[in-house]
Amino acid sequence: MLVLSRKAGQIIYIGSDITVSVVEVSGKFVRVGIEAPDAVLILRGEVKEQIEMENRMAASRVKHLDELKKIGPFNGLFPLKSRRGDDTGEE
Repeated sequence: MLVLSRKAGQIIYIGSDITVSVVEVSGKFVRVGIEAPDAVLILRGEVKEQIEMENRMAASRVKHLDELKKIGPFNGLFPLKSRRGDDTGEE
């Protein structure tokens, strides 16, 4: 982990297409601005943890992959048709 000290108005570059700007420092709070391509997912830590917890809870409710198939089609998980055009899912 890289740990840096920055002042308001200073910028950190991550790769060639992500910048993190220190917008404001007030007491023990720091406001940052992040510029990144749309394809880069940016989440606050507590949001990411909540998503992971909900994913674990959902996964624990479904014990077997066959039960997921009964729920319905999922893009990319269970192809509706194989490349041959039949519904067997086999190639």
